[in-house]
Amino acid sequence: MKITNKHNKIIGFGSTVLLPGETKDIPAVYSEGHPLTDYYIANGWLEVIGGDNKNTAPKVDVTPKVENQKPLEPSMKLSREQLAVIAQEKGIEVSIDDTKKTILEKIETHESGANDDDADDDKDGENTGGDSEQ
Repeated sequence: MKITNKHNKIIGFGSTVLLPGETKDIPAVYSEGHPLTDYYIANGWLEVIGGDNKNTAPKVDVTPKVENQKPLEPSMKLSREQLAVIAQEKGIEVSIDDTKKTILEKIETHESGANDDDADDDKDGENTGGDSEQ
């Protein structure tokens, strides 16, 4: 839609800026029927010059193809929520207090084959082998 700015101030529509007295095509999303555009027209701030919007682009499907998608590899580039989902899918408990680094460490420990239960027992002094004094 082609419009003219009749107001004495700059009016913006997304990345399109209209200076006072300037006429331009505005993005299709702001065409007539949009509350902001209708408000400006009703107040006399904009004048519709033409209804043909040259900025109307064909709609393109930008959703990723699921069949070609590789599973996410755990890394610090992922969000905490993404890491938590990966951990939970592997059967790893994640608490609300776990940070990205902690979750990533849990995943790496799980994948290396170490068992957290044995590690906890070693810290208590149990299961240290036959060398403990009694």
